[in-house]
This record gives sequence, C-alpha cells and structure tokens, in this order.
Amino acid sequence: MIQGSPPPVTGGSWKIWAESLIAYLSRIRGRLVWQLGGESAKDNGLLMWDEANGYPVVSKDGVWQPIILGDSPLDYAVKIGEDEIERLYGDEVSVLAAAETLAKYGSDTALGTSITTIATETCSSSEYLLLTGVEASVNPSVAALVDFEVQTRPAAGSWTTVNQFTLSAGGVHSAKYEFHPYLIVRKSYEVRVAATSTVANADVSVLLQGYYAAVQ
Repeated sequence: MIQGSPPPVTGGSWKIWAESLIAYLSRIRGRLVWQLGGESAKDNGLLMWDEANGYPVVSKDGVWQPIILGDSPLDYAVKIGEDEIERLYGDEVSVLAAAETLAKYGSDTALGTSITTIATETCSSSEYLLLTGVEASVNPSVAALVDFEVQTRPAAGSWTTVNQFTLSAGGVHSAKYEFHPYLIVRKSYEVRVAATSTVANADVSVLLQGYYAAVQ
C-alpha cells in the first residue's frame, strides 16, 4: 500500500496545487505496492513489498516468491530460507537454534575419469541445511578438465543434480559459486559434490558452505 494521498483539487491557486502534486508524485515514484494479504500471484512478474517479512516478492507460477540479492545481509537471506522451508515442507525452523550454525566440509582428492564424491554431508531428521555456496579448485599442474556436480538425495535414494560447473587446470582452475536464494537440503537428505576428470590423478578440492536450520 502506498502511503498518503494526492493533494485535493480546491478553489485556490492551480499553481500551488500543481506544485503539491509534483511533490507528491516525486515522493511515491518507484515505491513497491505493499502486500496487504490475499493478493493474487496468477500473473507472472508482479512486484510487491512484503512488509510482514521485510523483503520484496515477485509472482511466479501462482506463488509469491521472495527476492534475495547477492549483497543481502545474512539475516535477510536466512529469513527467506526459513520461510521457504515452512512454505514447501511445513516445518518451522530456526538457524539460530541449530547446534552448529556454519558448516564447512571439503577434501583434497586425486580424481579419476569415473564420478567421485569429493565432499558430502547428511542432514538429520530434525534439521535442514541452507547451502550458501560451493568453492572448488583444480591443481593447475595437471592438464585436466573437471566437471563438478552438486547433488542431493534422500537416504539411500538416487542422486539428483541441482547445480553443475566445469573448471580447467589450464584456464579457470578455481571458483566460488553462491546460491541466491540459498539451496535447501531437506531433513534426512544427503548433499554432495561429485566430479569427473578428463585425465587420471587430477588433484581437486571442494568446500561446501551452509547453515543448519533446526526444526522447532
């Protein structure tokens, strides 16, 4: 909802009214319309301001999706992740209630031409993981082209690829990929980074970064 009302037309000076109208329009120009509740998201691409949660939202496929920017403060990004978990899976969660709020996992692996797990983590039945990003590197001394895949799966289930990228020892041999919004790893699910190389004995390293969100 846009605050305030345009100046009324009165019997006074038209010049004064016009100046008041210009001042009013300059104040409201560019502001997002506030959500009051019940607004339809059936048309894609509508922007609104979610005052209750403190972030902008956009309509997509019948749902109001939160918008997160790359330079958003941590608490804003985490709040969006917590809200998405509740919306998608019905669990109220809190990052601050997790036993370990920032998790980093990585390893140095001599990679071969078959797919190999480089880094992995498993969520318990009472926690989710908000994956914030992946850092990866390839030892430039070996002329290798390495394909990385970020994958998730339920316990003992099949792996599903949710993100992939390629690094080259002869070109871009290290990179950091950030997820905006954070990638949600469901409770009782595993997440891993697996990779394959064009040559044997390619030395690679991977770091998974994220925040645990405990079910309340």
